[in-house]
Amino acid sequence: MKEIIKAHYKDILLVLGYIIVAEMIYINLVDDLWHLWYINLLVGVGIFIIGIIGGYFYIKSVIKEKTKE
Repeated sequence: MKEIIKAHYKDILLVLGYIIVAEMIYINLVDDLWHLWYINLLVGVGIFIIGIIGGYFYIKSVIKEKTKE
């Protein structure tokens, strides 16, 4: 696990950066639309889960490309 983090820390930080930006944009948008804290929370958790799943598959594909080389 440590080896994967050390080898792909740039990709992990990139994914986390995209998740943070998406969280800020979509939570702000939902807050402007409905002004309900629990809707903001649900959207935030949903975006986080989707970002983690997408990031997992992205990093998995990067690892697969590097093993082919």
